[in-house]
Amino acid sequence: MTTANSDMTAEAPLVSVIMPVYNREKTVAQAIESVLAQTFADFELIVVDDGSTDRSAEIVNGFTQDARVRYRLQENSGRPSLARNSGLKLARGQWVAFLDSDDRWTPAKLERQIALLEQCAAQGVSLDLVISDYEVMENDVLKHPSFFKAYNVNQRLAAAVEHTFPDGWTYRQRPFLQALYGLGFAATQAVLVRRSLLERVGGFDSELVFAEDNDLWMTISEQGRVGCSKGIAYTYVHHGDNITSVKSDRFYTDTINVLFKHLATARKLGVPMEPLKERYANYYLSLCRNRLREQRWKEAASAFYSGLPGLTSKRNWKMTARIGVTALQSLTTKRGRRAAQLS
Repeated sequence: MTTANSDMTAEAPLVSVIMPVYNREKTVAQAIESVLAQTFADFELIVVDDGSTDRSAEIVNGFTQDARVRYRLQENSGRPSLARNSGLKLARGQWVAFLDSDDRWTPAKLERQIALLEQCAAQGVSLDLVISDYEVMENDVLKHPSFFKAYNVNQRLAAAVEHTFPDGWTYRQRPFLQALYGLGFAATQAVLVRRSLLERVGGFDSELVFAEDNDLWMTISEQGRVGCSKGIAYTYVHHGDNITSVKSDRFYTDTINVLFKHLATARKLGVPMEPLKERYANYYLSLCRNRLREQRWKEAASAFYSGLPGLTSKRNWKMTARIGVTALQSLTTKRGRRAAQLS
């Protein structure tokens, strides 16, 4: 283990920013610069290197002349969640934020979120989690200037608004959870979360390869109070080697297990479960389609039958139609291969 700027005698900052990095020599400098360019300056940046083999360590250490930047090297785990949890153990701030080493914050991200916290506190409202909107870049093209607008998040949240402030809103728990269960719009790079609650729930579930972020923000929202700051918090850069780019069986099964876990909590809290059930079914149907492409017929059938109870929405009926098309395409491919072998 190697650390830099590990002096713990300095006064603790208000915010700890945690950045996992693994072989991001082309992007990590830009990510760090976007943190150091924040208009709110009372933070520490903890960069956790998950055993990079490229020039990432050299590049990060070039920023440690800024006393706010701390560097930690650990053995490769292959999971950003473990690197984030390692950073959480080093965090000293009352609040924690995250940024991946291939994404970028907008300059006022922290300032707007802290402003909302202060406005809430002045009215006797204590928040545990602040979420924010973000933009999506794909192949160097701005695909969605606002994720919330593209996916109607604000409309989903309209019924949940409890208080309106100059820099954002706070939400009533049950309608907020109903919206969050239906669409995982709380992005890890766009949140600000109370460290004490984050530690109490155990941070990210390290057993999960995928959906650990969805799981955590649902858990935090089930146990704490949530607000949303105005403006765009960060730029999500989508490219071929994002961990979620390859939709493997593990991607779907991890997500399904997370959603199933929160079904029990939704029932306990009295939150309408239809959005969660619909999303749960949709992932089973997507898993079915994935297996059909690989001509794993029995496993595809098992996933399809597991998703049947959720066939109550137009969205899932459309998915069922796509499954039929995929099945026909797979059968045609299989028969074509057999015919070629016989000719």
